[in-house]
Amino acid sequence: MTKATAVEKLPKEHWVQILEAHRSNADAIQAFLKKVSSETDFIASNTNITKAVIERSRRSNNSVILLGINTNGKIISYLRLVGDERPGRKHTATMSLYILQEYWGMGIGRSMIEYALRWAKFASIIRKINIACRSDNKSALSLYMSVGCKIEGEISNQVIKNNRFLSLIQLGYFIE
Repeated sequence: MTKATAVEKLPKEHWVQILEAHRSNADAIQAFLKKVSSETDFIASNTNITKAVIERSRRSNNSVILLGINTNGKIISYLRLVGDERPGRKHTATMSLYILQEYWGMGIGRSMIEYALRWAKFASIIRKINIACRSDNKSALSLYMSVGCKIEGEISNQVIKNNRFLSLIQLGYFIE
């Protein structure tokens, strides 16, 4: 699945193409993740995306790595759905989304999520998408809820930031 997406708030020269990651993208993805993690502390883990991880995702029917590529060929956003492989849970996937800070608030996150939801519906095995979001990431929480995600729970005191405990909000999206 490949789609060029015109994000309304972006001028035409900044439109984003959403593509499924290929092995050849591994180094560029690692550079992107390093840059985005230096811009914000909202990223929950240090993800290591190797060629093998990308290949496993491409072969899976319940996992995908999507890249938002601008007109200059630069990765500006990344979305990963990781399907659960355990019996009785293959219908679930966990979603993570990262966007370069200079592109926040431009509709790219919404486009990436909507594309991922269409992909999941098309894949037909995924029925439930799980998302974990820090309680102080209000814009991300608002975005997830605006696309139909529901708050399912809260893990209190999960993160410490500036000597302050923060909760992790668990959200879910059910595909009918």
